[in-house]
Amino acid sequence: MVLDYISAHIAVSSSDLRRMVPFRRRNEFPNNRTLDPPSTGFMNVGLSDSALGADPMVENFAIQAGNMRAFEKPNYTLIPGDINPARPRPWAIASNGRAMTMEAVSNYRLPHSINDLFVNDRHRRFFQRLHRVPHYEEVASGRNCDNMEIYASSPSYLITAGGSPAPWAVFPHIAEVVEPGGQDDQLGVAVTTSFMPTTQLLGGAAQNASELIQFSTFSQAVGAVENYGVAPDFACGQKVYLPNWVPGRPDRGFIFIDRRYHGRGDIPGFYLAIYLEGDFGCMEAFDTWLHPELGFEEFKSSVVRRNPDLHLRNNVEAIYTTQNGNKLHFIIWSEVDGDGDRATSGARILNIEYSEDGDRNDTLIDAGNDTNPFLSGTVMKSTADAVVEITNPGLNTKLTLDMRDLWHPTRISETGEVEKAGSNHEVWVDFDWSGPSEGDFYRPFTTIAAATAAVADGGVIKIVPGHTPERTTIGGGKRMKLVAPIGGVIIGIQ
Repeated sequence: MVLDYISAHIAVSSSDLRRMVPFRRRNEFPNNRTLDPPSTGFMNVGLSDSALGADPMVENFAIQAGNMRAFEKPNYTLIPGDINPARPRPWAIASNGRAMTMEAVSNYRLPHSINDLFVNDRHRRFFQRLHRVPHYEEVASGRNCDNMEIYASSPSYLITAGGSPAPWAVFPHIAEVVEPGGQDDQLGVAVTTSFMPTTQLLGGAAQNASELIQFSTFSQAVGAVENYGVAPDFACGQKVYLPNWVPGRPDRGFIFIDRRYHGRGDIPGFYLAIYLEGDFGCMEAFDTWLHPELGFEEFKSSVVRRNPDLHLRNNVEAIYTTQNGNKLHFIIWSEVDGDGDRATSGARILNIEYSEDGDRNDTLIDAGNDTNPFLSGTVMKSTADAVVEITNPGLNTKLTLDMRDLWHPTRISETGEVEKAGSNHEVWVDFDWSGPSEGDFYRPFTTIAAATAAVADGGVIKIVPGHTPERTTIGGGKRMKLVAPIGGVIIGIQ
């Protein structure tokens, strides 16, 4: 259940394994690398290469999902402080291979619903929010933070909110550190809000954050920034970074970008409308892969017609209407005195008026306007305390992880199969065990007969490597499965 949850989280926060990770711990170089000069606050971390500060989970999910298009071309960016490039070979992952080997030999495999979200471009249309809330009763846990992750995905791009900083994972006084700054590598940091094109665009995968459009700034200071300006097909922030593939930068007005593929219709592509006013900026993205019928000139005229009175002023609500009809109320502010509710600088979506004609996966009032639940959105929802539903709208499937009963956590698969821990729903067998036997992992049964007598109807018997001459009737009127998690089991042979 833990691995299912992590996998779904990675699926909604990545594009071909590349991640611009919000709220990341390990606040240390090169994970927090910024563009020169550092005062800009824009990120320059790798998106797939760990030597450049990329998420180390990349190699695990390269094995699990196999969607390695981002690795087709090498990355010759030099490793900081080294003369070697990050990844000089195509289709390679720069790693010692330990994590990949462990992932390959483990018996966990992605459920179909989650694996499909990694590899099926057409099903990657979602809007997802994750909201951490304080747990003040856990004084030493470091979980006492209030911040969010927000992801707006379409087959041709992924928009990621940068989040807000959080305190130390382990508070310095627990480790008797006199100077809290000595533990700053444990801070949860805010990164920039980013627009990441799908791999096939820009002549290949974007390898580093310097190739992404970015809004707002990096910060490790709690209360400094809130980078939450993300809605379906939309992003905004108080500073704007435009990579080399974006032409021009007017002081005020729109930059229009045509990245549509002028050929086959089954290739990613998008239009962008980037509006700049001083240091503030907002952007609408339109997926031409999903909607090839809309021409670029028609898109440009529509943007201006829909937003004739658009202005971006410090700490003043603005309204933007997108091509799909959603009316977004948002605010951008910079260097505003904190009022206890907001950071000094940042961007927020205040409200979304959803269009009846919009994409059904965008019409998520819970994710767009109800920000309180732990999980809300197209893919991941917390429908009750300690219950997580993982949904794949493209497949019309749902996976349920239910931890309401702490001693009997329950997993319901996409096909309705129920797995329940405790009450002998899972028992273990070790033929060579010589200690007390109660059937759990630490005190396994030593015979198949004992396990089949004890296992609950519909349960699972898991057997560690070994052999036994035992011959017995399996079943006895109960439904059960026998599993050898890592193989090496022989039954009924002397």
